[in-house]
Amino acid sequence: MPKILNIAVVGAGTMAQAVHLPVLRRRWDRFSVAALVDHSPRRRREASEVWGIEEERRYETVADLVAAVRARTLSLDGVVLSTDGLHVDDLLAIVRRGLPVMVEPPLGYSEEEIAKVAEFERIAGRRLVMLAHPQQYDDSVARMSEHIATKDLRMVDHEVLMPASQPLFGQAHVTTSSYDLPTEQRTARRKAL
Repeated sequence: MPKILNIAVVGAGTMAQAVHLPVLRRRWDRFSVAALVDHSPRRRREASEVWGIEEERRYETVADLVAAVRARTLSLDGVVLSTDGLHVDDLLAIVRRGLPVMVEPPLGYSEEEIAKVAEFERIAGRRLVMLAHPQQYDDSVARMSEHIATKDLRMVDHEVLMPASQPLFGQAHVTTSSYDLPTEQRTARRKAL
């Protein structure tokens, strides 16, 4: 029987609660949700209660999570990084511990941020980052890439026709947004996006 992988989920937003946590729970034979990280105390508590994550495995920041791994009080095999897009520093903190990460797009907002991640992987000598974008496995994308002559493609603009959020996430129990954060903190994060 394969080893059950201990996974931390960083960010308890809609994608984490409607997609990542349900998939990890459904594949209990392969995965265990070892920790949950979210900067919102209310969202962290509510999501943890729904998904059965004990209080000692809940963290406010990635720095707290990494400290627990470093102290060997938490054993992880990988991380799902599903935050608001301001996550290159968090991503680098995680991969510096040698942990593979599946990250929700965008990976970063600047060429410099993405270059930092690529450079770390080059130095590490192995891939540690996977972008959580299902179209990368789509046959039409594979066929399109066969017709593109360049090796230095920077961006492809595409449109994906998907159902509205209600049909897509309607069956999932998703806690509301993190309005328990101080206004200054919410405003700063919004401006940074």
